[in-house]
Amino acid sequence: MKSYLFSLYLTCISSLFLQSIPLINTRCVEVDALAARVYGQEGSFLITQSDLKRPGLGGQLRSMQDLIFEGMVYLDALKHKVIIDDEALDKYLQSIMRENNVTQRQIEQSFQDAGYTLEEGREQLRIMQTVNTMINLRINRNFVIPRKDVERYFQEYPDYIPEEYMFQYVFIPFDGSVDQEERLYALLESGNGMESLDWTKPFTVQAAEIAEEKVYLRTMGIGAVSIPFKQEGGYELYRLVAKKEMRLKTLDERYHEIVEILRRPKMRELQDEYRRTLEKVSSVVIV
Repeated sequence: MKSYLFSLYLTCISSLFLQSIPLINTRCVEVDALAARVYGQEGSFLITQSDLKRPGLGGQLRSMQDLIFEGMVYLDALKHKVIIDDEALDKYLQSIMRENNVTQRQIEQSFQDAGYTLEEGREQLRIMQTVNTMINLRINRNFVIPRKDVERYFQEYPDYIPEEYMFQYVFIPFDGSVDQEERLYALLESGNGMESLDWTKPFTVQAAEIAEEKVYLRTMGIGAVSIPFKQEGGYELYRLVAKKEMRLKTLDERYHEIVEILRRPKMRELQDEYRRTLEKVSSVVIV
């Protein structure tokens, strides 16, 4: 459920500057102390003490500064008629259930785990979608990283895919005989009967994941079987199925990753600019 909740949260909102958002002053809540009120041209946005204490849907606590900024963004969205209605919200929830293979009951449980009722959870998602949409309109829509900048970063900061090894594994329990290890070495030398062993399906490991005492596995040829490694209860054997040499990642493989790296400083700059713009048309009263 935790991993699903995290996926749900990332899908809802840009992770650069929105972790979660408080519920607006129209929600139904138990008696709660007011922590702050954000005023904008389209009304006000309440921040309660429970908003500061209760984690967002992503499981993280939210600071007053974060809540105030998000309240300003939400009020700006209302001003520009950026509203997520019930029909759009229902479609969004249906897509979440379909893409994550979860039920309505599991959605409700995820809200409860975060401390929200179903109604509060729906309202939280509505606001998060609204704010995310506003961020995209204000900041992301026309923000493009030139390809030449991506290519320059690619040349200056190369990244490599490490060596990868594909092995099969078998465990042979002790049979109580004093010459079992000797017979295993004889089996390895002859190669007869290897296919009769209960080998696992091939699995892949990177060079750094191979234990120091087994580093010689990296020097084996394709199809070779390791010496017996004595372990508690028996012997381990490894067979090298395939090997991929370390290689430089291509530009296509890294393009989106590099774009995101280059976007971050500019995004912070644009966010600060947007915040200053909102502060000119908003006011905050902290109780």
